[in-house]
Amino acid sequence: MPAWLLMTVLTGWALASIFWTHRAALREDLFLKLFLGAGLGFGVTSCALFGWMAFVSPEPSAWLIDLLLCGGALVGLAYVMHARRWAVVLPPVRPRARRARAVWIERFLALGFYALLPAALLDFVTRTLIQPHGTWDAFAIWNLRARFIFRGGAHWVDGFAENIGSHPDYPLLVPASVTRGWLYAGHETPAAPALAAAFFVFGTVGLLVAAVAAARGRGQGYLAGMLLLSSQYFTQRGAEQYADIPLGFYVLGTVVLFYLYDRLAGRRWGVLVLAGLSAGLAAWTKNEGILFLVVVAAVRLSYAAARKGGRAAACEALRCAAGLLPVLLVVIYFKARYAVANDIIAAQGQSTVEKLLDGARYRVIAGEYFQAFSGWFSENIVTFLLFYLALTAGRVRWRRKAGAVFPLAVCLVMLAGYFFVYVITPQELVWHIHSSLHRLLLHLLPAFLFAFFLVAPTPEEIVS
Repeated sequence: MPAWLLMTVLTGWALASIFWTHRAALREDLFLKLFLGAGLGFGVTSCALFGWMAFVSPEPSAWLIDLLLCGGALVGLAYVMHARRWAVVLPPVRPRARRARAVWIERFLALGFYALLPAALLDFVTRTLIQPHGTWDAFAIWNLRARFIFRGGAHWVDGFAENIGSHPDYPLLVPASVTRGWLYAGHETPAAPALAAAFFVFGTVGLLVAAVAAARGRGQGYLAGMLLLSSQYFTQRGAEQYADIPLGFYVLGTVVLFYLYDRLAGRRWGVLVLAGLSAGLAAWTKNEGILFLVVVAAVRLSYAAARKGGRAAACEALRCAAGLLPVLLVVIYFKARYAVANDIIAAQGQSTVEKLLDGARYRVIAGEYFQAFSGWFSENIVTFLLFYLALTAGRVRWRRKAGAVFPLAVCLVMLAGYFFVYVITPQELVWHIHSSLHRLLLHLLPAFLFAFFLVAPTPEEIVS
C-alpha cells in the first residue's frame, strides 16, 4: 500500500513539474506542485489502468503500468530540468521585510491550522473505522465497480450492466484508483478506498492552502484551510468515500491553474496543459465533471476573449486541449463502449419542454437552493464569510477582483447548470434535490473559498 501511494504521488509530481518547472531548485512551490501533482497522479494512473484493460489485457498489472508511467515522467522531468527551458516565477505576495505584528499573526494562524488539522484527521479516521466500506455511493457504485475490475478478468465489463449497482454509467477514476491499491496489496482491503478518500479530503485542503498562500500569503492560506477543515460535512462525505470530494479537488485544481497562468511571468503554456488535464480528470471522476468541463471551457473562452482578444483565447484553448484531449478520449471511449445510457438524458422527450415551461418547478428549486444556503451549510461557512466581510468592510481592495472573476463565474454557472438539471430531471423533484444538492455544493466549495480569499483582505492588512 505505501508503494501504491508513493508511485501515484511521484508520477503526478513529476508530470506537474515537467509542465511547471523552474530554472531554480525544484523545492520552489513544492507543496503546491506536490498536492496538485498527487491528484493528477491518481487521475493519470487510473486512465492508464483502464486503457490497459480495454486494449491490452483484462488482467491488470499495476506495477508494470506505474513503472512505465513513473519512469517516463521522471525521464521527461530530468530532460526538462537539464535543458532549463522555462523559468516560471510567481510575483512576490509581500515584501521581504515585514512588521513583527504580521509575523506573529501568521504564526498564530499557522498554530490554529495545525491544531485543527489533527482534529479533522481524527474525525475522518473515526468515521472510517465505524464505516470502513463507506456508505451507499461507495459500495453501490465506486467500490462495486472496483471489485468487478479486480476480480472479473475477462468479465470485468459486466460491472457496467444496467441492473448492477447504481449509476453504471459513471466514469472510473475512483474505482480504477481503488483497484490499483488492491493490486499492490494483493487482495481487497478497505484500506485502499479509505486512503484514496483521505488523500482527496486532505489533499484538497493542502491544495487550497498552498494556492491561496502563493497568491496572498501564508496567513491567508492558513485561514482558508481552517475554514474548509471546519466543515464537518466536508470530512464526513470524504470518510463516506463519496466521489464528490475528488471532483471538488479537480474543480479547485483547474481554477487555480488558470489563475496561476494569468499571473505567471511569460504566460507559460505548460500550466495551461495542466489546467486542461485537470478539467479532463474532473470529467473522468463523475458525470457532473462533464458539465464542469463544458462550463469551464465556455467561461474561460469568454473570459480570455474579453481580456485578450479572440486569437489569444483560441491559442489558450489549443494549449489546454493538449492536456485535455488524452483524458477526454478515455471518457468518450468509456461512455461509447461500456457505459449504459445516463438515466436523466435517456428519459428526456416531449415532457422536457413541459418541465422547462413549468414555473412551479423553478419556484421549488429556487426554494431548495435558498434552504441549502441558509441551513446547516451556512452555519460554519457562509456565516463566517459574511462576518469576515463585515469586519473588513472598506478594506477590500477591488483591484484584486479580476483574479477572482473567473473562479466565481465558474461556480455561478455550475450552480445554474445544476439548477436546470433539476428542472428536467425525470426523478421526483423534491427527493432528487434533497438527495443530491448538498453534495453538489461540495464540488464548488473549495473553488469558491479560493476565489473569496483572493479578494478578501489578509489578516495582516486588517490589523495594519
